[in-house]
Order: sequence, then C-alpha cells, then structure tokens
Amino acid sequence: MSAGEGRSEPADCDGGLRDRAAEQRDVEALRRDGVAEQRGDGAGERDTDAGERDLAAADRDRDGRERDEAAALRDKADTCRDDAAKVRDSAAEQRDRPVHARDTEQAAFGRLVRAGRAAASDREHARQDRGAGVLACGLAGPDRGSAGQDRAHSGSDRDAAERDREAALGNRGAGDDERSLAVLDRSRALGDRADAAADRRSASLDEPTGAYLRRPGLLQLERDVSRAKRSGEPLVVAFVDVDQLKNVNDQGGHAAGDRLLHHVAGTLQAQLRPYDLIIRFGGDEFVCVVAGLGQHEVGQRLAHVNTVLAHEAAPSSVTVGLAQLQPEDAAHDLIERADRACMSNVPTGRAAEATCCRLDAVRAQSAPAVSAVVGLGQGVCNRPAVGVMLRLCVPGGHPDPSPRSALKGSVSLTGAAAA
Repeated sequence: MSAGEGRSEPADCDGGLRDRAAEQRDVEALRRDGVAEQRGDGAGERDTDAGERDLAAADRDRDGRERDEAAALRDKADTCRDDAAKVRDSAAEQRDRPVHARDTEQAAFGRLVRAGRAAASDREHARQDRGAGVLACGLAGPDRGSAGQDRAHSGSDRDAAERDREAALGNRGAGDDERSLAVLDRSRALGDRADAAADRRSASLDEPTGAYLRRPGLLQLERDVSRAKRSGEPLVVAFVDVDQLKNVNDQGGHAAGDRLLHHVAGTLQAQLRPYDLIIRFGGDEFVCVVAGLGQHEVGQRLAHVNTVLAHEAAPSSVTVGLAQLQPEDAAHDLIERADRACMSNVPTGRAAEATCCRLDAVRAQSAPAVSAVVGLGQGVCNRPAVGVMLRLCVPGGHPDPSPRSALKGSVSLTGAAAA
C-alpha cells in the first residue's frame, strides 16, 4: 500500500463519522417535524372544538331569545284577556241597572236572571282568560330560566374556545420552533456530508500529482466499464509510463522527480477532458480512462502530451499504450492489454485493439523547425514539432525511425530534417 493510500484511511474514517452525524441530524429533524405536525393537528382539533362550541353557544342564545319572545307574547295575551274580563264585568253591571229601574218586579226578576246568567258567563270567560294568563306566565318563567342557562353555557363555551385557540397558537409556535431546528439540523447535515465528500475526495487523490490513487481509481474504472457496457459507447484505457524518471530522481533528487510527475499529470489533464479519469498506477505509471472516444482520437490527444513536454526547458517524454474495451473485457483486462502494448514494440494478443506509441523528445541542436504529420488509423493530426523525433509502433509492425516508413501509422518529415 502506498503512503497516499495509507493516509486515506483516517480521512475515510472522518468522512464516515460525519456521515453518521448527518444521518443522526436528519433523524432528529424528522422527529421534530413529526412533533410539529402533531402539534399542528392538535391545534386544528382545538380550533374545530372552539368553532363547535361557538356554534352551540349561538344556538343556545337563539333558543333563549325565542323563549323570551314566547314569554313576552304570553304576557301580552294575559293582559288582553284581563282587559276582556273587565269589559265583560262592566257590561254585566250595566245590564243589571236598567232592569231594576224600568221593569216590574217579575219582569225585572226574569231579566235579572238572564243578565245574571250573561254576567256569570262573562265572568267565567274572564276567569278562564286569567287562568290562561297565569299558565302563560308560569311557562314563561321556565323559558326565561332555560334561556339564562343557555347563555351561561354559551359563555363557558366561548371561554373554552378562547383557551383552545390560545393553546393552538402555542402549539403552532412550538411547531415552528421545531421546524426551524429541523432546518438547522438539515443544514448542518448537508455541511457534514459536503465535508465528508471533500475528505473522501482528498483521501482518494495522490498528493504529488492530483491524480486518483490506485485503489479508489480502479473502483471508479470498474464503474466506468460497467457504464460503457450498458450504454454501448466506446471506452479506451491508456497506460502511460514516464520516461527516465529514475534518472531524474538520481540526478535531481526526489523533489525533481515529484515535479516531473506533477507536470506530466497536469499535461495529461490539460489534453484530456475534465471528467476523464487519471490514476496514479505506480511510481512512474499513470492509467487514463477516456469514455465516448475511439482509440484513434485518444491517441491524438495523448500525442500532444509529448509535444508539450518536448518544448519545456527540461524536455521529457512518456510512453503510451492504448486498449479499447471489448464486450468480454473486465477492468483488469484493459489495463493488462494497454500495459503490454506500452512495453512491447510488437503488441501481441489483441493486436487490432491495442496501439503503442512512443515519442522521445530530444533537445534540438542546430536543426531548424520541422513539421510532423502523424497518421493513426483513419485520422491525421498536424502539429509543429521542434526538435522532436517520432518513433511509432503499431500492431503488426516494428519500430522504424525512417521518415519514409510505409507502415499504417506512418511518419513523414518535411524540411531540413527530412533531407
């Protein structure tokens, strides 16, 4: 295990701890949301109870008013009946007086009897009217008592409704507090997850080069292989070997070697796409994974790496082997085939899918500028090559430094160098 991979273990542990803390905060946020919802439900129920009590109080008030009105009507009817009885008594008395004055005793007696009967009838009606009035008054009393009780109950209901509303308001306030705390917990959990992701990413990267470490890089390669097989898009693995790294370490120390590795990794990242995978596979070895492009396009991009490295103050170079994904390939198959293509001048095995190219940068002595036209497969890439000698190895061919090589991947030099 490399030192970088050893450093990844405590960072992974920190990331796991932060993830667990984030999960606990999410659980607490969910609990608080549940409490807030329960309080909100309780507040709604209390509001409903308060509304029902208000309706009951209004009904009782209406019943009380109706009973008061009925009692008033009965009192009025009693008064009317008393007045009618008085009128009938007066009429009876008036009938008695003329009879005594005009008639003889016998006639007066008969009339008196008839008048007495009429007066008795009037008095009976008056008595019945007074009895009905008394009954009406008796009924009005209980009605007024019931109305008073209804008003008392409605007052109690309104007081209870007001208390319920106050309790509901308190519950809503507490629910809002719980929701605020839940939002804060979620925000902290999100921060913890971001920190955990940053820890994992930094734990997955090689410090000198910024490329992925071998173990996390190979896990990502396996995911890329599975994705490419599902989608059917091409996937190319490039095995990149940094030339003469040992000599650089021997001559300039490991700091110089780290600078060279850092520069090569940066050049690879510049020539590839931001989302292409670059793995620090070994001491002087990188593995690049390019999805969505064919072997020819990837070869063109990586050929530019040596062009850039050759123009540095301290020229350097890399050797590259390419392998394109086949349906039966696993991740390790791609790496092994690309490694063989890189190490062998004559690739074996899947010669049709692997290409090895090596560009050796040499400092120009007195040669003028030349142009190199490199053909890989069906594509052609034109670029300036100051003091660059290209040696190309292709499937089924041998290294041939001659500029007039007739191989499929050919090199032609023009200008003074070709002469």
